[in-house]
Amino acid sequence: MVYDVAGVEYEMDHYQEMDDSSTMDETPNIKTQKFYELLDAAQKPLWPGCNNHIELSFVIRFLTIKSEGNMSQRSCDQTLTLMKETHPTSNLIPKDFYRTKKLVSKLG
Repeated sequence: MVYDVAGVEYEMDHYQEMDDSSTMDETPNIKTQKFYELLDAAQKPLWPGCNNHIELSFVIRFLTIKSEGNMSQRSCDQTLTLMKETHPTSNLIPKDFYRTKKLVSKLG
């Protein structure tokens, strides 16, 4: 009925607007953003040239060692600080236990 009153031109313009709006970029919601950050961490090597671990695998393995060894948070912070100091300067080793947990918390 609307098309009968407005005519064929309205119909063409209406579909054109729908096509234009579907191509607009939207910012992802918080859950989606966390997922993208997790995917990003899952692809970054721990430092350039490191073939053994990526940022996410390091953090998960470190938390497993902490849990199995019953390490305190202070021990974790000290260990991470030492590792960060002794590896190449461009490494992605977290600075402390808080940042380690923050990365893994994105898993849900």
